Amino acid sequence: MNKLCVFLVLSVGIAAAALAQTPLSGSLRNDLTSMAASHPASMPSPALFDDAQPATKKSVGLAVLYSLILPGAGEMYADGFEAGTYPLIAEGALWLTYGSMQYYGAWIRDDARNFAVSHAGVSGTAMSDQFFVDVSNFSDTYSYNEKKLRDRSLNLVYSGSQYAWRWDTEANREQFRAQRVSSD
Repeated sequence: MNKLCVFLVLSVGIAAAALAQTPLSGSLRNDLTSMAASHPASMPSPALFDDAQPATKKSVGLAVLYSLILPGAGEMYADGFEAGTYPLIAEGALWLTYGSMQYYGAWIRDDARNFAVSHAGVSGTAMSDQFFVDVSNFSDTYSYNEKKLRDRSLNLVYSGSQYAWRWDTEANREQFRAQRVSSD
């Protein structure tokens, strides 16, 4: 169903673009030119219909493809960039916002992990994300392992000194948890 909707939308877009690029037929051009000659004040001059410079034929499919890749690029390709200015600006603003949020989230995550190193005795910041979720949910390795053993999840038990932690205060653990959630 989704493929059908996408196909219909693309078909209508290609058909509309093709109709928009269709030149005036010969009889319609002649009628408009003769009307302009008989009523010069109300009609545009015949110079508007002059074929002195033939227009280059642009590919409709290529314009649609460019617009799918980057909104506004198809209009730029078809020499109608004034119609594509706003979508291009909006797309750029969205990507800039996305990149900024990713950078800010990584910054907060690194600060939170360094906080865990200094207040919980975590051995390093290169551990997995799940490890830091567990560090934020339990006060020490012993209480975490005890819970996993009660749940009969032996494969999730941390063994080894590289996985050891113990929070100095409950308030610091809660602060770390808030920072970690904020970075996500």
